[in-house]
Amino acid sequence: MMNLNNEKILITGGSGYIASWIAFKLAKRGCHVSLTSRRLDDPRCMLLESKVQPLEGTVQFFQADLLDKDSLRKPIMDSTLIFHTASPFKSKINSAYKDLILPALEGTKNVLNLAKENPNLKRIVLTSSVAAVLGDNQDLKNYPNQIADESCWNETSSEIHNPYSYSKTLAEKAAWEIFKSQNQWSMVTINPSFVIGPSITHHPDAESFQVMKQYLSGAFLLGVPEIYIGAVDVRDVADAHISAMENLSAEGRHITSAKDTGFKEIGIHLKKKFPKKVKFSPRKVPKIFIALSGRFISKLLTYKFIMNNVGYVWRTKNDKSIKSLGIKYRDILQSSEEMIEQIIQKN
Repeated sequence: MMNLNNEKILITGGSGYIASWIAFKLAKRGCHVSLTSRRLDDPRCMLLESKVQPLEGTVQFFQADLLDKDSLRKPIMDSTLIFHTASPFKSKINSAYKDLILPALEGTKNVLNLAKENPNLKRIVLTSSVAAVLGDNQDLKNYPNQIADESCWNETSSEIHNPYSYSKTLAEKAAWEIFKSQNQWSMVTINPSFVIGPSITHHPDAESFQVMKQYLSGAFLLGVPEIYIGAVDVRDVADAHISAMENLSAEGRHITSAKDTGFKEIGIHLKKKFPKKVKFSPRKVPKIFIALSGRFISKLLTYKFIMNNVGYVWRTKNDKSIKSLGIKYRDILQSSEEMIEQIIQKN
């Protein structure tokens, strides 16, 4: 096991939903953590700093942009360990290439190529996604036993279809290619499913919060799409990153997902817990209606996406993360409660 307290730790995208939990947990253990952010006046940076202030460890932000290699140079060169978490996920996009693919792919290349220049770097933990494992739910029919594991790669997404999944696939593949081109530092990837749970900064603007807000907005008042997902608590994802960093026997990819579930199961639970706040009906919305209306909600909800995902189950293995990283997954229905409660309090 590596003693993280003796290391110079960097987290890219440090104000993000997952990254801020990693930083908080490390600071709680007495670690001193550097983080990058595009804006130092981002309220999430200040909120995280205030959360960490009473703890034994510290956090320090550096202004850097993934697409500006020079801005990344100093924090990377001063580090011995890197958590590369920064990558965009937006449902409202103008250009799939500019908003999703370019920052994910080129940002990862910039971080890892600079890492090759740092003679003191020991290990990188990269935040990928289960989207790099599985593109559409219907793809499971081509997988062994119709279940996805770490040996599987998303081969169906593109710039036009599932661009976010495509961006994560390209970025992770590029990372493994750069990793193979050197022999100094080791690398592990964490591949989370749909991440839920409270934000450490009480600033719920992560994309998953936008999805969960639909239970409060009335989007599911007349019915819910038959969409199945994997879900995992953000705190378990943070624990997986930290365990992957300190456990030197951990290697390769790790699907990080607590449970295969769906929007209906989550909605039924939330309606019981927040009967006056949650606007939800378990009635199934016809697939054709979703297909015709999806593009008016988000550019990502194309006809093809809906036809390839709505009504198809989601199944992934998580045993490697349990055995290799020692993750004891939280109840994701409880996680959804905490998330909705935070949204209600914020509003």
